[in-house]
Amino acid sequence: MNQSLKLILLIAVCLIYVGLSLLLFSVEQFWVLALPAAIATSMLFFFDLRKVLLIAFVITPLSFRVLFDNLGFSVNIPGEPLVLMLMAFFLFKLILNRKIDKEVFGHPITIVLLVNLVWLLVTSITSEMPVVSIKFFLSRFWYVGVFFFFTLWLLKTYPANRHLMFYYAIPLALVVLYITYLHGQWNFDRRAGTWLVRPFFGDHTNYA
Repeated sequence: MNQSLKLILLIAVCLIYVGLSLLLFSVEQFWVLALPAAIATSMLFFFDLRKVLLIAFVITPLSFRVLFDNLGFSVNIPGEPLVLMLMAFFLFKLILNRKIDKEVFGHPITIVLLVNLVWLLVTSITSEMPVVSIKFFLSRFWYVGVFFFFTLWLLKTYPANRHLMFYYAIPLALVVLYITYLHGQWNFDRRAGTWLVRPFFGDHTNYA
């Protein structure tokens, strides 16, 4: 099976999952939240982290925000659970290998990202809303870990995966086309743009 067909099948599966999630959420069936973690865990046993990372690239643009008012935070489904799972396994892999890529960690961009993470952690501890701040820090931490460090490892270890941005760009383009179509039904009214972007974007500012 060639790469193009694999990409199409992967995007199709993710779109089906997102549609199923929206349907089940409408009837308050939240068990679907566990599916990404379960699938990722299964793939880690039978395949490898590379394939799970590619899935993360695909489903991140397709993720939608779910608010948990009683807990005071929101989660992007199915992206964040899968990214969190990837981050946990990636950290476990680093601990087992006990190898640090000095070229990566000595790079100015890496240093800036690490300083930013440390500063976020410090300010989260002293925050007036520590729960919200810690959640923001953890979200930034696992996204940087997966989409920066893990992706760098993938590109350095498997150079053939340099086309992986298409795994993100194509689903994102589909979301943009879908929202543009909906917006067109409202004659591109500015006020409609504030809510038509949901559930894929929290508000029109993120989308813009």
